[in-house]
Amino acid sequence: MKIFDSDQVSRAVQCIKFQFSKDRKLKYKIGILIVILVGAAVLHIKSSNANTIKLDKADKVKTKEVAEHKEEFYIDISGAVNSPGVYKVEKKTRVFELIEKAGGLKEGANLDAINQAEFVQDGQKLVIPSKIDSGDASECDSGRSTAGKSEKGGLININLADKPKLTELPGVGDAIAQRIIDYRKGHRFTKIEDLKQVKGDWRSDI
Repeated sequence: MKIFDSDQVSRAVQCIKFQFSKDRKLKYKIGILIVILVGAAVLHIKSSNANTIKLDKADKVKTKEVAEHKEEFYIDISGAVNSPGVYKVEKKTRVFELIEKAGGLKEGANLDAINQAEFVQDGQKLVIPSKIDSGDASECDSGRSTAGKSEKGGLININLADKPKLTELPGVGDAIAQRIIDYRKGHRFTKIEDLKQVKGDWRSDI
C-alpha cells in the first residue's frame, strides 16, 4: 500500500480547488453568453415582426388605392360629340375626359350648358347640347319642339337658354331656372312637357 506524504496531499487538494474554481468561471461565462444570445434572438424576432406588420399595412394601403383607382363603370354620352355611345371609364373621371373618349365635341357644341369639370356617375346619361344659330332656319326648326314662349313673346329653347333667358318663361324664377340647367346636364328636353320632370310649380300656359 502506497503512502502519500503531507506535501503530496496538499498539492492534490490545491489542484482540485483550482480545477473547481476554473470550472465555475467557465460555467459563469457560458451562462452569460447564453443570456446574451437569447436576448439578441428575442430582439431580432420583435424587429422582424414589426417590419412585417409595417409592410403588411403598406401593402394593404397600396392595394386599396389601386382598387379604388381601377374601379370602373359605364356612361352613356350623346349629343354634340363625334362618337356618341356607351363608354367604360374609371372612377373620378371628369366630363371633359369622357368627351375626349367620345371623339371630342362637334362644331357648334354649347359648352356653356355643361360643367366639364364635374365627375361623371355610374350609369349616367350625358347629353352634350348644340348651339342654335338664330340665322339658320334648319336649326331653329329643330329646336321648336323644345321651345317655350316667353312673356315677351319670343321663343326660348329650353335645352340651350341661359339662366336669364329661362326666367322669361312664365312661372320660372331664378331657382327653377337653375334646376332646369342642372337637370339638362344629364338629360335632354324633347318636348315642353318634359319641364314637369324638374321640381317646381308650373303654370298651365307655359
